[in-house]
Amino acid sequence: MAYETAKKLKLTEILSECGLSEKEIKSAMATIVGRLIAPGSEVSTVKYLRNNSALDEILGTDFSNLHKDRMYQISDTLLRHQKKIEEKLYAREKELFALSEIVTLYDLTNTYFEGDSKANDNGAFGHSKEKRRDCKLVTLALVLDGSGFPKKSHIFKGNVTEGGTLQSMLEWINNKKATVVMDAGIATEENIKWLNNNDYKYLVISRKRSQSLPDKEGVIVKADHDNLVTSYLLKNGHESELYCHSQGVERRSTRILEKYINRFEDELKKIANGLEKKTGTKKYDKIIERIGRIKEKYSKVASRFDIKITADDKKKEAFAIAWKNTPEKQSKTPGVYCIRTNKTDLNNQQIWNTYRMLNGIEEAFRILKTDLGLRPIYHQKTHRISGHIFISVLAYHILHSIRYQLKSVGIHDSWQTIMIKLSTHYRITTSMQQKNAPSIHIRKSTRPNQEQLGIYKACNILSNFLQNTITTYQK
Repeated sequence: MAYETAKKLKLTEILSECGLSEKEIKSAMATIVGRLIAPGSEVSTVKYLRNNSALDEILGTDFSNLHKDRMYQISDTLLRHQKKIEEKLYAREKELFALSEIVTLYDLTNTYFEGDSKANDNGAFGHSKEKRRDCKLVTLALVLDGSGFPKKSHIFKGNVTEGGTLQSMLEWINNKKATVVMDAGIATEENIKWLNNNDYKYLVISRKRSQSLPDKEGVIVKADHDNLVTSYLLKNGHESELYCHSQGVERRSTRILEKYINRFEDELKKIANGLEKKTGTKKYDKIIERIGRIKEKYSKVASRFDIKITADDKKKEAFAIAWKNTPEKQSKTPGVYCIRTNKTDLNNQQIWNTYRMLNGIEEAFRILKTDLGLRPIYHQKTHRISGHIFISVLAYHILHSIRYQLKSVGIHDSWQTIMIKLSTHYRITTSMQQKNAPSIHIRKSTRPNQEQLGIYKACNILSNFLQNTITTYQK
């Protein structure tokens, strides 16, 4: 199914237009489809293609002696043609699925790789979204359309500032008709000013620290059994601001806040108990230093506490610590966030629905990391790391095309669930020995069950399994 979808996307034709030979195209399809079906490193892909796949038969080649160097070489080749491949692939997706470019989603994520990777120019220590502070990172920037199809990807250094990447990415896309949607990490005032000066429409999450609900009538934009979202629209010159209160977000925020508050107080209690012990830390400077580290560690709740240290000035020792939790000091109301946009013609529901499209890019990052072998990376060279990531992005094009077609008929399964459902559909080879004649091999696909039929039908590849199912050949 993955290869059939790749053919519908005309991926082989695109690679041919980039100058790849027939052998290189087969290798490229092998590594991309292999990443989709059996995600992992290039070495694990080679093992899969050798021992567990009939993809070589479909491609009309032989992978029995496939070497990992061939996968590395084709990775380098694909990376050299990245810009052209992405442009042509999205143009084909746009044509095939009748996509309209009304929204451009932009976000970044980072992933880690093993080893020192001294030959990787993009490797750097930064804020790991996977909490791997012990590893160097690389950052993947992704531009999607409103339907979740990738338009552009790019690798930045692992310690890149999110806000500093926007301008170059949008200049590469060069589409001012679509509304740019991004989260607060990228929506700096400098970027907002640049978007306005360059005639871009935008919808972003506000970076305001103090956010409280306006004193006016709210409009419900979402209501279900576990969440109610109420919105309040304000016009502010050339911008609209939509303040939203989500009961679900408030519940999650409150739970997280309570956890951090309890941990903060537990740390203060440890310091206070140490003052009563003979061998405990009592030096005033050391106490201040420890409290400072606690405040840094739990910065989200530190401002809520008034801490008073009673000390002996002569001995420069503390002998008592008292603190008070003051909720009124918190700057943000739980469950409240603000969306700002210069599309002042949009109403509450339209603004909120557009903001929710950011879930598409978050889902893309999650799939790339969990389903498509993006992490961890074992390569040590810049181009090999970038090539590994680009292969995962190409695999995502195929995966998203499949899921996009499935969702259109009400099948909302994850990729892992789809793989499990299709895993019981086999193609069986029966071999017969003949006296004084070559062996005969008969291959036939098993009959798909109803769930499998539904998936094949949605992707318009049903006929492959109902017609010409018997293949006889001699060896």
